Amino acid sequence: SELIHASLVEDDVMVVTATASGTSNYRTLDELQARLDPGIFWRVHRSHLVNITKIKEIVPWFSRNYLLKMKDEKGSAIPVSRSQTKRLREYLQL
Repeated sequence: SELIHASLVEDDVMVVTATASGTSNYRTLDELQARLDPGIFWRVHRSHLVNITKIKEIVPWFSRNYLLKMKDEKGSAIPVSRSQTKRLREYLQL
């Protein structure tokens, strides 16, 4: 199933699809990211990788930052780091 997002939790890479979530065999997000389409998967934070086609909602957060609500079962909220906010705004023309 298609990856919605992946996060680094302690020393594990956790992956989430529409129907499942669990620990990845990849040891780092860098390793996982290298295998994915860079046009679709963005590293929005050092601990988070998202599928930009699976963003449900973009929620403005404090000091011009954003949270991404994802299209997984839990509606996970992924923070966008300040360094990635500009790229997100350009992409979304905000």
